[in-house]
Amino acid sequence: MSDVAELIARPDTDSCETSKPHRTTSGARYPRFVIAFALAVVTIGLMWLQARKTEDRWRLPEDLTSYRAISRIEDFLYSNESADCVLLGSSLMQGPAHQMDIVFEDLKVPPKEGDASEAMKTFTKSKHLKKVFEHSGKNYSPISLSVVSSSVADNAEITRQLINFKKTPKLIIVGVGLRDLCSEIHDSPVRNRLRALQPERKWACDPIAGITAKIELSKSVRSLKRQWLEVCWQLHVCKTYIAKKLWLLSPVTTKRSWKKQNYFKAPKEHADTSKGSANESQDNANASRTSMMLRNYQRYYTLAKNESVVAQGDQLRYLVKSATDNGAKVIVVIMPVSPEHMTAIPPRLTTLFRDSITRLKADYPVVIADQFSNADYSESDFGDSIHLTGAAMDKLFHRLLPDVPPAK
Repeated sequence: MSDVAELIARPDTDSCETSKPHRTTSGARYPRFVIAFALAVVTIGLMWLQARKTEDRWRLPEDLTSYRAISRIEDFLYSNESADCVLLGSSLMQGPAHQMDIVFEDLKVPPKEGDASEAMKTFTKSKHLKKVFEHSGKNYSPISLSVVSSSVADNAEITRQLINFKKTPKLIIVGVGLRDLCSEIHDSPVRNRLRALQPERKWACDPIAGITAKIELSKSVRSLKRQWLEVCWQLHVCKTYIAKKLWLLSPVTTKRSWKKQNYFKAPKEHADTSKGSANESQDNANASRTSMMLRNYQRYYTLAKNESVVAQGDQLRYLVKSATDNGAKVIVVIMPVSPEHMTAIPPRLTTLFRDSITRLKADYPVVIADQFSNADYSESDFGDSIHLTGAAMDKLFHRLLPDVPPAK
């Protein structure tokens, strides 16, 4: 009995040890840290590989890059504003028109490169061109509805919507480059958004469509759409920025400078000549950027199809025909390129381009201002071998004045 009592009175050390709560050690947390670290490494690695794959991955989706430029056209169509002169074209028209106001009208440009580029894309009213018309006795109030990276087919759609909304101007100046005719015709975000715009609906034919159209036309809904697109824009900007930074950390690319010159900032006319070293580095950056663009354009022209040039030429004919049938005077400006850029264009494309313009002039009463291979434009008149500077664009518009009819 004494042995049994002793066993009962003595505490069970083994049972006490097992009943103690389990303490979490650093070793237990270690697998979680490894898993989180591995996921982070895999995510960064995938973004790095995606960014390294091609520089085109840095570009934002077209439906996001186009909505800001299209929004100003949409606002103009639904507003009570009218214009007697409209500028159409791609960045070949939009960029130099914006540069003109920077050079001659002291237009303020945001200091950041991205903000300056967006200011160029949303530029609408050209003060300097209006003064040029006024000094010549032709009182037009021009607005620019050009869209960066647009094709001739996109500008034909803009013209069609101007007619549908009964805002056909008296004068349409279309800037066309061979580059604009080489792109294939497909459902671009520019045309998709423009086609969705309707001036009115017939309620009796389709009441549901009429109600939907009225809701779409409301400013509040359009504002919400733009805010959502703006959020998507900022998210893609952050993603692109991170991917680009990770790509630059690669040992292969650390020796290469991807800092691009901002063509849409203050031009060379405003540069400070006292800073010689800064000007030399800027000139070197311009030369490097121009050579890189020439290589890209040479590859672009080589891959261009003859059918695309012919199809875009037909779109230009549609633009001219629809505008002239509705009482508008059309001036087609064949935008110039630098002599160095001419060497990158295959002869077959030049021949197709010339034939398309010749047939257009023979079939319709249109003014063709052919500046394509004009020897009066030197290398200094171009910002990057294809986009004119502000001073050169002013010279081009002064050459157009004899062909501009007087405003009634």
